[in-house]
Amino acid sequence: MKAWKVCLPILAVSAACGREENAAVALTPRPAAYNVDKVQKTVEFHDTITTFVVETVAQKDVPLTLKAPAYVAARVQGYNNIARPIVVFDEAEKSNVLNHYLQKLSLLKLAEANAERVKDLYEHGAATGRDLIEAAAEVTQIQSDVASAEMELIEKNFNPADLKAPKVGTTWLLCDLPESELNTLHKGMTCRLEFPGYPGETFTGTIDAPAAVLNVQTRKVRVRIVVDDAAHRFRPGMYATASFDFGHTGLMVPRGALFTAGSKYYVFVQSEKNRFHAREITVSTDAGNYIEVHAGLKEGENIVVNHVYLLKGLVFGI
Repeated sequence: MKAWKVCLPILAVSAACGREENAAVALTPRPAAYNVDKVQKTVEFHDTITTFVVETVAQKDVPLTLKAPAYVAARVQGYNNIARPIVVFDEAEKSNVLNHYLQKLSLLKLAEANAERVKDLYEHGAATGRDLIEAAAEVTQIQSDVASAEMELIEKNFNPADLKAPKVGTTWLLCDLPESELNTLHKGMTCRLEFPGYPGETFTGTIDAPAAVLNVQTRKVRVRIVVDDAAHRFRPGMYATASFDFGHTGLMVPRGALFTAGSKYYVFVQSEKNRFHAREITVSTDAGNYIEVHAGLKEGENIVVNHVYLLKGLVFGI
């Protein structure tokens, strides 16, 4: 890190000595301590009193934490008087979709068994070719119905395979994340979950799968998170905050180096020893103390990281 010293303008004032009531006062201007070009958005200093610290722009690895709201969409509940666990959803419509899917699976199993029986009868001369064709057609039709029911579940952000024989205590949450984070999300990635209903407690969830389709209105992708809730503490409809920790590499600049003017982002780039230029940039990822620059800077350039608003006042007058 380098430090350069520049100064602020000073006017030397000399007053005539004496006791006369109307003594003349002479103002002796010094040469300007700096030059400002507001068109080019530059400022150049001629003395070295005030210190400006510059930092070289470079690629940095920074830890990121992405937080997003989530909610419990379903959980698997066991009952003593019911052999098969029941999936309890936050919406009745999802329950209807699952029941429809399970019914179609049962019908498919019966149709396949019937097709095998008709085939055996046909091979022994006890069924006609038409019976064989009709049995096979029934299987095909129900397979199509099962596929449609599976698509309905997928549209509700559930994996049909997970719902065939679910484990008691399994809980699924849904969370919407920005499109820009798609490259950082993957199946098996863990996250922290905090529930308003359990203040001070943190739970661990795992990404089960990101949705296959992006929401075109919100430009977000829905992620399904699975949690093992053997203690049955979570209820469908409960809200939570999901936190995802991951590393990120990018062209980073300190947050304090940025300033805004006219709803645009700027930094002061050092073009010469005491010459600084306000350059517009576009930013992307917010990494806390650092901000990633998407465009406007390149590696190796030096930017001012302190007294930025002093320079802003000189160049922009605000």
